[in-house]
Amino acid sequence: MKKVLFIAAAVSIILSACKSNTGEQKAVQDDIYKIHEKVMDKEDALMRNKMKIDTLLKQNPQPDVKTTATTVSAKLVQADDAMSNWMQKFNPDYKGKNGEESLNYFKEQRAEVIRIDSQMNAAISESDKFLSQIKK
Repeated sequence: MKKVLFIAAAVSIILSACKSNTGEQKAVQDDIYKIHEKVMDKEDALMRNKMKIDTLLKQNPQPDVKTTATTVSAKLVQADDAMSNWMQKFNPDYKGKNGEESLNYFKEQRAEVIRIDSQMNAAISESDKFLSQIKK
């Protein structure tokens, strides 16, 4: 009888651990999707600034402006490329792994998309500042 109770308790603990792991995994995935949507909403601002800077590069002969514009433009491209690369590699149906491996994968992906969000924010902010200085 004690063995049956012990086995039942062990199975219960294992099942609840898997269930809580699945709940945490779902929460992490939801975070990923929310951050992804936030980043994608910034895509228009990024592309708009990129086009303005590209136009400026064609029209402005000043070497210091061209140097800065080229640097800022490259940062916008890097941020956009980082997001595109992440989206191509991201696997929302991460199957074939145990619960812990899946959870770790999604935590790593959340950290990566947060890093890309920061990169995009910095590139847009720097390009906004540069463009506002040029207009003066």
